[in-house]
Amino acid sequence: MLEIDNISVVFGGLTAVRELSFNVYPRKIVGLIGPNGAGKSTAFNAILGVFPPTSGEVRLEGRRIDRLSTHEISRLGIGRTFQNIRLFKGMSVLDNVRVALNRQFRYSFIEGLLRLPRCVKMEREIESRAMEILSYFGLAEVAQKQAGALPYGLQKYLEIARAYALHPKYLLLDEPAAGLNDSETEALTGKIRQLMNETGCGVLLIEHDMGLVMEICEYITVIEYGAKISEGSPEHVRHDPKVIEAYLGKQEEQA
Repeated sequence: MLEIDNISVVFGGLTAVRELSFNVYPRKIVGLIGPNGAGKSTAFNAILGVFPPTSGEVRLEGRRIDRLSTHEISRLGIGRTFQNIRLFKGMSVLDNVRVALNRQFRYSFIEGLLRLPRCVKMEREIESRAMEILSYFGLAEVAQKQAGALPYGLQKYLEIARAYALHPKYLLLDEPAAGLNDSETEALTGKIRQLMNETGCGVLLIEHDMGLVMEICEYITVIEYGAKISEGSPEHVRHDPKVIEAYLGKQEEQA
């Protein structure tokens, strides 16, 4: 499993995440939710080595990874998407996925320069695999279009497709439904479930769409001001007074 064990992240004198612990299991979808500014994205970045935890540990299948670089963590099997889409918008849809696949197919500089048979074979395999992935996400028909020219919903799918191309054991999705309409969100929910069931990967989800969170997540951790205030099943979290207060404020503040 992916274990987040008592991590804290401190910037100067500001504690953005405080002694946070939870686990993500294969074939499970876990939600990490909280009000704006609660520290969710900081926790994501701590798991991924962008901001290494000030204290505590992150372990992948028993191995401590919180002092590794982001690319080393990615190679071990953790993929992610971003709250703000980060595609190579000037490149084609196909090339965005090819970039993710390139590290799985290695050939030397000389082989590439001289277009030797091994290089040509690998590039054909990369393109074939990239097209399979695009087909899986319903993007094959736009493979040659510029990524930045896609509608917003398709750009979201492309970002997930690119993360999927890395064969992640765990997939971290940062607000995947942001900016999507109801039908797009419903389709995305189905695709996340399908991806998890077919690959066996675990999913950690940050999302403000509470309808999506309550529908798709099997377990939810709630944080406020960087600290955990509740965790459990969607039903438990939905009715927890601490969660209601965090999102809606105290009754006297609402009056």
